[in-house]
Amino acid sequence: MKQYLKIILALLAVAVLYISVKYLGTIIAYICVSAVLSLIGSPLARFINTKKIFGHRIPRSLAALLTLCCFYLVVMGFIGLILPVILEQVRNLGSVDFDSVAFTLQDRLDQVDVWITKLFGPTQSSAGEYLQEAVTTSINPSRITDIFGGVVGFVGSAFAGIFAVSFITFFLLREEGLMKSVIFAFIPEKEEQRFENVYATSKELLTRYFIGVLLQTICIGTLVTFGMLIIGVNNAVLIGFTSGILNIIPYIGPAIAIILGVLIVVLTNPYVSVSILFSVLSVYVIVQILDNIFFQPLIFANSVNAHPLEIFLLIIISATLGGVSMMIIAIPAYTVLRVVAKEFMSESKVVKTLTKRL
Repeated sequence: MKQYLKIILALLAVAVLYISVKYLGTIIAYICVSAVLSLIGSPLARFINTKKIFGHRIPRSLAALLTLCCFYLVVMGFIGLILPVILEQVRNLGSVDFDSVAFTLQDRLDQVDVWITKLFGPTQSSAGEYLQEAVTTSINPSRITDIFGGVVGFVGSAFAGIFAVSFITFFLLREEGLMKSVIFAFIPEKEEQRFENVYATSKELLTRYFIGVLLQTICIGTLVTFGMLIIGVNNAVLIGFTSGILNIIPYIGPAIAIILGVLIVVLTNPYVSVSILFSVLSVYVIVQILDNIFFQPLIFANSVNAHPLEIFLLIIISATLGGVSMMIIAIPAYTVLRVVAKEFMSESKVVKTLTKRL
């Protein structure tokens, strides 16, 4: 009887979760974003809380408010200094006559055709035809402007979301145990100690992970931007910003960033020399080497404590099951699952193998 009761309760829990996600998806998204921001900001809030003014410790409420203000300053700095440059470069990219660019590149594409013919024999279509078709169908200027216009429109109408996220984040920063108390309200008393271990370990790992991802994104975007500025290509800020954001997507993100970066360089300067293209690729190679040697070990090895092969297989499986969105949340979700498995199924040999680094 007890076994059937557990199954019924589990099915009810799944049903409640499904209904919550379906009808309260926006609110859940606000809570998730606030939870991530609180994880990133909690070390700073804790540090501010330890400082004293006129012999008195800074109250936790003020520390949370100052941390929230730091988030606002970063966002406002981005909006004021970087976003206008990005939008201007997007407008410049959207005004490019792609058919004209393909026509201008025809001479060099003819040389490519000759080279391909020597290696592989005659082909049905020329390189120019392939390029023109790809450009006009996949990178249409109206699509580019529509995408960024939609982003700007979303930002302009998101004040309610910003207020909600700020409000929730403030209280999560002020009361570090608030999220914990909500979760533990559903936990049986006899399991509280085990869940205490799960919560503490998961919070530590996820805090390090999200801070690492944020720093990695900033570093990648900054390095690519400066690299493009040094070699003198157009739209360096747009290329760097795109590269930093896409790098959040494990493994395939950097590859997409390289393709987009090269396309932006070629499309905005059809007379670009081979040496410039080689320099652009060299910037990406150098940045990726730095990322693989310094940034990724900091995030994956030192934060979630998982083997690189384990992470790689996880990303491939998540991409197959849920696409890009699943790839982004796969590592944090897997981290929590590993912690839970280690605490509640430590006798399993498989679990011991997967969690021995924790």
